[in-house]
Amino acid sequence: MTVEEPVQVVEAVTRAQPEHALVIVDCVTVWLSNLLWEYRAMTSNAAQDGVLGAVDALTVAARSIGERRQTGFERRAQAA
Repeated sequence: MTVEEPVQVVEAVTRAQPEHALVIVDCVTVWLSNLLWEYRAMTSNAAQDGVLGAVDALTVAARSIGERRQTGFERRAQAA
């Protein structure tokens, strides 16, 4: 399944089903540009905080998927 998400990438990654999916975030630079466009009315400090917060949230979401996937692998190994 392919998901096109220009701005809400963190939410899209969070919704991924890790046991059956490979999650690829293609072109992070385009995502960052889209975020900057969304934050264009903010001060540069506020926009920077928003972008950095989104990057941190994506990192947390990616780690969570890795942990959930590992747990799924462990369950299948124990069942075998």
